[in-house]
Amino acid sequence: MVWFALDVPYMPTLHVRGAASAAGSIQAAVRQEFDRIDKGFPVFNVKTLDTRIADSLSNERMVANISGTFGILAVALAAVGIYGVLAYSVSRRTREIGIRMALGSGTGTILAMVAREVGLLVGGGTIAGAGIAVAAVRLLSQVLPPTASIAPSMLAACVGVMLVITILAACVPAIRACRVDPLAALRHE
Repeated sequence: MVWFALDVPYMPTLHVRGAASAAGSIQAAVRQEFDRIDKGFPVFNVKTLDTRIADSLSNERMVANISGTFGILAVALAAVGIYGVLAYSVSRRTREIGIRMALGSGTGTILAMVAREVGLLVGGGTIAGAGIAVAAVRLLSQVLPPTASIAPSMLAACVGVMLVITILAACVPAIRACRVDPLAALRHE
């Protein structure tokens, strides 16, 4: 088996300091100066420091953008799931809601009934999710030493976002439950 050593050619780097507004003229002046010293000397990959920093962070930005996209997709999926479960539950309980309304229950009672169901579903999921998140961070901090512990403010922000999404997703089924006509509900099924 033959191993070939890769000889990386020496690539000298020249750093030039100047005003940020004069970046184009500095590049032209550097090229002119190299042509004056040695005609045909290859000058390439001329970039400003801001461009070099942006290039060095491009992979991190790509990962952050993909992670953000997946996060938004997960939040949308959670909202659709909560809406679907609640809409199905309200449609299955149409007869019960109609009987309650026929017996004199007001919209406040119906909203409280839907809110109680939402609270049980989301409360259980939030407690389970927070517990899993804390356990996962503890496990990762043992495997990957530089991993920090979970910030309580970040956990509270995630719970808050989920509560807002839950309230928005639960509005349509709750309003639909309040608009059930008792006679139509009794004839239903």
